[in-house]
Amino acid sequence: MEAPRNCRIALVEHDSAIAASILATLRGAGHDCHRFATGETALREISEDLYDCVLVEQALPDIRSRDLLTGMRARLGYSLPVIGLAADADGLVAALDEGVDDCLPNPAPPRLLLAQINAAIRRVPPRGGRLEAAIGHLAFEADGYKVHVGDTVIALTAKEYALGLLLCRSLGETLRRDDILRAIWGGAITPSTRTLDVHVSRLRTKLELRADRGFRLAALYGRGYRLDYDPAGAAPSINRRRSA
Repeated sequence: MEAPRNCRIALVEHDSAIAASILATLRGAGHDCHRFATGETALREISEDLYDCVLVEQALPDIRSRDLLTGMRARLGYSLPVIGLAADADGLVAALDEGVDDCLPNPAPPRLLLAQINAAIRRVPPRGGRLEAAIGHLAFEADGYKVHVGDTVIALTAKEYALGLLLCRSLGETLRRDDILRAIWGGAITPSTRTLDVHVSRLRTKLELRADRGFRLAALYGRGYRLDYDPAGAAPSINRRRSA
């Protein structure tokens, strides 16, 4: 199979010298590249419409790479390939545990770097008809911001979709307010804002996150939110959803 050419690649790397070397390799191979020196900036600006692949340094100085990855996955799903870059074996293991698709030593040999990027992009499946997540009566479509709620398709805003996806992918976990705000809003609003609570309230209604559907969405005072799902508590009718 012919290797992809002229791909759009985002590089998240704080070290200027390492970044310059990686960018030279990628641009020399015909790729369009943009470097983000901080994780916070990358979290705000990276989108699937702009990039085909993301390279992320595992040891970012401003935010944890885990937080960056969580934020990108919440907004963009899993269709955008993310390759971790780490300086040693412990960093490589940590990056893989955090959920990157692949991992490379940093700096990586140029030929290996290019081959890994090409392989990652080739593995991306067509988006049509694919689901980002499905649990109980909910199914999140990969295209647009649509969620199947039983037999009904609900259109959400971009932020509502990202928040709902984050909650469903974090079942049983307590999500702190500041982590949610960083992941969904890129840290652009303060933890004391009511914006998050308003969005959660809307999702509770739109996605029918209630006990008879098997869901319990709890607001933990001063901490954040937690979504739990118990299929035994769901009414039998929730399984009438047609396959996507």
